[in-house]
Amino acid sequence: MTEQGYTLLLSKRTRPQDMDPLLEMRRDGIVPFEMPLSGFDLIMINTSAGKDSQAMTHMVCHEAKRAGVLDRVRMVHADLGEAEWEGCADLAAEHAKANGVPLIVTRAQQLVGHYRKKPIGLLEMVLRRRLMLDKKGKRDAPAWPSSTVRYCTSDLKRGPVRREINELTPRWPDKVLDCKKHVHYRVLNCLGMRADESPARSKLKPYSMNPCSNGVREVWDWLPIHKLTVKQVWDINKNLSGLRHHWAYDVGMPRL
Repeated sequence: MTEQGYTLLLSKRTRPQDMDPLLEMRRDGIVPFEMPLSGFDLIMINTSAGKDSQAMTHMVCHEAKRAGVLDRVRMVHADLGEAEWEGCADLAAEHAKANGVPLIVTRAQQLVGHYRKKPIGLLEMVLRRRLMLDKKGKRDAPAWPSSTVRYCTSDLKRGPVRREINELTPRWPDKVLDCKKHVHYRVLNCLGMRADESPARSKLKPYSMNPCSNGVREVWDWLPIHKLTVKQVWDINKNLSGLRHHWAYDVGMPRL
C-alpha cells in the first residue's frame, strides 16, 4: 500500500490499529523504516538525549523531512531535576537544532496551595513517598521507584509530556468529515524503548493508542526502534546522525 492510499484510508476513519504501519518497510541506510507520518497532525519525539533517543530522532526527522511534514515535529525533554545527568538538556537542544525541529523542555509540577505550582524532581518525590509510607506505618516499604513501583516514569515523564500534548492540541477539531462526525486531531507520540533492553520491554506493542486520547484527539504511542539492537543504534548515531553523544557513555555507562 502506498502512503497516499494509507492516508486516504485514514481520512475515511479507518483506525491505524487496523493496519500494520511497518508493513511496507523501506530500507534507509542500515535500518528498515517506514511510517506514513503525513497521517498525523503532530509528531512528538520524546528525548532523554541518550543513545536511543538520538537514533530515534534521526530516523523520525529524516522520514518526516522526506514526507514533507518536518514542520509537524516537536521534540520534548522531561527534565528530572536533581537526578538529571549533567548536560542532558543542552545536548537535547543540540540534537533538536541539528534536525531542524523545536525542543520543549518540561518538568513535573507540584501543587502548592490551591493555584500555584512549583517544579519537582525525583529526589523530592522519593522523600515525599518516604514520609507518606512512614505515616501509614509502612516503614519497611521502599521509597525508591522500582520495576513494580514505577511512579517516577508516570509522574516525571509521562505526566509532563501529556501536559505538553494537551497544550499543543486544539480544543476543537477544525475539520468536519460530514455533518455528524469530526476528524480527530492525530498525535504520534514517539518513544525510544527497545525490545532487548528487558523482558518487559520486549512485550511492548510497537504501536498502540495512548490513554490520553479523547473525543477530540487520537494519540498513538509508537516505538520506532523497538526491534533494533544496541549495535544498530550506535551505527545510526555514528554513521548516519553524526551528532555528539552524551559523555556518560564514554565513562562506561550503558544507558542514561
